Amino acid sequence: MYLPGYMGWSKYYDDHLINKRSTRPWERKNWPEVRLKTIKNLFINQILLAPLAFYVTNKAKVTVNSSELPNFM
Repeated sequence: MYLPGYMGWSKYYDDHLINKRSTRPWERKNWPEVRLKTIKNLFINQILLAPLAFYVTNKAKVTVNSSELPNFM
């Protein structure tokens, strides 16, 4: 939903920026460093920690019943 504005495809997005002097992440000098940090973080979270969390919860026999969760009201 936000991609057209974020990528600069919509002039409406640029007209309503709060900080007009800000640059997009890929326009900054340290973009390769930030991109590498992001990829490392995603790898650690999604490839290493998520399966570990699922394994531990399955071994501990943690069950979640939707009726025990609080409702919207």
